Amino acid sequence: MKGEVQRSHTTLSQWLSFIAVVLASAVYASAWTLPNAVLPQIQGGLSVSMDEVSWAVTASVVAGAIGIPLTPWLSQRFGAKRLMMATLGTFSTASAMVGTVSTFEELIIWRVIAAFAGAPILALSQSVILETFEVSKRSLAFSLWSIGITSGWVFSPAVGAWLADLVSWRLAFFSIVPFGFIAFFFCSIFMTPSLAQRPARFDWTGFLTLVIALTMIQLLVNRGHRLDWFHSTTIITFSVVGLAAFYLYVIHTLHCRTPFLNWAVFRDRNLVIGLCITLIYAAIGLIPMVLLPMMLTQLRGVEVITLGVLSIPRGVAQIIGLIFAGLLVNRIDPRYLLISGLVVFSASSWYMAHYNMNIGVWDIFWPTVSQGLSLAFIWIPLLALIYATIDPLLRTYAATLLSLTYSLSSSLGVALAVTILSRSMQINHEEIGALMVPLRKVFHFENGFDYWHFDSLTSLLLIEHEMTLQAYTLGYGNVFFALVICSLVPIPFVMLMKR
Repeated sequence: MKGEVQRSHTTLSQWLSFIAVVLASAVYASAWTLPNAVLPQIQGGLSVSMDEVSWAVTASVVAGAIGIPLTPWLSQRFGAKRLMMATLGTFSTASAMVGTVSTFEELIIWRVIAAFAGAPILALSQSVILETFEVSKRSLAFSLWSIGITSGWVFSPAVGAWLADLVSWRLAFFSIVPFGFIAFFFCSIFMTPSLAQRPARFDWTGFLTLVIALTMIQLLVNRGHRLDWFHSTTIITFSVVGLAAFYLYVIHTLHCRTPFLNWAVFRDRNLVIGLCITLIYAAIGLIPMVLLPMMLTQLRGVEVITLGVLSIPRGVAQIIGLIFAGLLVNRIDPRYLLISGLVVFSASSWYMAHYNMNIGVWDIFWPTVSQGLSLAFIWIPLLALIYATIDPLLRTYAATLLSLTYSLSSSLGVALAVTILSRSMQINHEEIGALMVPLRKVFHFENGFDYWHFDSLTSLLLIEHEMTLQAYTLGYGNVFFALVICSLVPIPFVMLMKR
């Protein structure tokens, strides 16, 4: 009887600690996507251009990428609980300060501090789950953890847009603060303290070279489209400096006794393949969330609040899928679940590749719901396979690399998608324009084209507008077709992972 009470107490403490880290992850995820919904309001409130306000996103992404690699060393030095509390406290305070800024420079500073401070949260929460739960419960725990992150990603833009429209964009950032301090309170009480160790000597050379490389990569990815990629001297400089820093980092760590990141993790086959699949997963999962609102605004004139509502079904479907994936991953070979998720995502992307100017609500609803379900059946089996064979001593390093890979790939994927869209739009516009000549018989029909005349400025503007819309429609179709190919590429490699 006493043993049963002890086991129930242990189980309760495990789940309370788990709830604390899930809440922390959800708060951080919500702060990651919320600014995207209020960028127009920030632009108007601080009287800056859209190119300037985009630096708020770019700077926070760079700061987050820099903060992630520090997680293993800080966790060893101060313990996971202390690091999580310090991270949450600083992150929540910085988020509150964003809502008080009066200049654009202050906004950049506090967004950078918030992103840098919050960077270790996701890696720490994964490490806590791995240490807290046995293998049989780990998949369910990861599915519930993913539900928390998904809820933050999906619902925060809708809530932020509503608050910005109702009161001010500042209130959207203030709304993060109470949840952040609730997570801080939960972690301070329920997280199990881990013994701080005396880590190896900090590898400053490795850290600085990696920071420079990551910074240059993020700047290249986020600014490349606006500066016309390698036609810009700035982008070429970013590329050269980034490659040189990464080369120095690799050479240094190969000859360093205590490297900044432990290279032993790359001996695990599942982790290496899993990181490659994560590169693709992070990109294909985020691209539709970014491009669909742009497409609906440009082609159909949909309002911001409506866009937020249309994103909810995908999030709900992904949450439901995460629950079922967590229950099935211990009963069915995770590799088969992962492959099925990739196939379903590819099929839904194929449907979206055939969008036209007449798309309606249901044309958006079913593919996005399918993608939400498929992403769940990709992510949970992928996590189960990645952590199935990793050395327990290297779990924090593995979680750090996974978070870093996800962050870099999501930025890279969106940048490449925007580039494909822009190039396709330009090419399609030119090809359509070549066909718009007065001698074509189609313009002489009485029905359908009687308002198009080449001798009227108003009519020429209508023609130009229609050409632009059609070119954008074809461009979005090309991006979605690229998602079809990308989601099928990892399938042969999945079966190479150990069960």
